[in-house]
Amino acid sequence: PSKEKNNRDCKFVKEYLDSHYTENITLDILSKESKMNKYYLVHAFKNYKGVSPINYLINRRLVEAKHLLATTNYPISKIAASIGFSSQSYFSQVFRKETGMSPNAYRQNEELQKDTGQS
Repeated sequence: PSKEKNNRDCKFVKEYLDSHYTENITLDILSKESKMNKYYLVHAFKNYKGVSPINYLINRRLVEAKHLLATTNYPISKIAASIGFSSQSYFSQVFRKETGMSPNAYRQNEELQKDTGQS
């Protein structure tokens, strides 16, 4: 396939992930939606975005999680479920791995920064 077609296909996958990140998404689903072989899809998307589709999805979910943690008082379990994580413990594990702190610690840190006028 041409580079233009690859970029179009990968752009479609990125937009699909951005608008469906709260859903249970697998490589099989992405393959079906994009009409690309899933192994080729991973390779092409990694060249396009620098990360695999699933890591892009996790990062997209974490962006939303940080926003919700900083701007709402929703329980961690509600945030985890609303952004597509199957369990609160898995969400907390992924969040800690990516940020170096638990979701609760992140929220408290954000509140401290608001209270002291920092951001």
